Amino acid sequence: SKTLFSVNGSTGAVDRIDLTDPTMPTLLGSTDLAAYGSGATSVAVHGDLVAVAVTANTKTDPGRLLLLNPEGMVLANVNVGAGPDMVTFT
Repeated sequence: SKTLFSVNGSTGAVDRIDLTDPTMPTLLGSTDLAAYGSGATSVAVHGDLVAVAVTANTKTDPGRLLLLNPEGMVLANVNVGAGPDMVTFT
């Protein structure tokens, strides 16, 4: 897809960056995840599915795993353990 998905530590969002021309990356948009917790900590992509780990506002509370489409729309979310800090596909 030539798109980079990146956790934005400043905003807690996930940024979508166009890498069609790698010498001139272009921000396509950001997905604000504040409604799900204090911010994204990890992102992984498999095909047309983007998984994002989100820490709860209270770090000892269960976090969330969000599944997004490539445009950044949240498709599903589930509770996971406290402070999720990595997500991956296997």
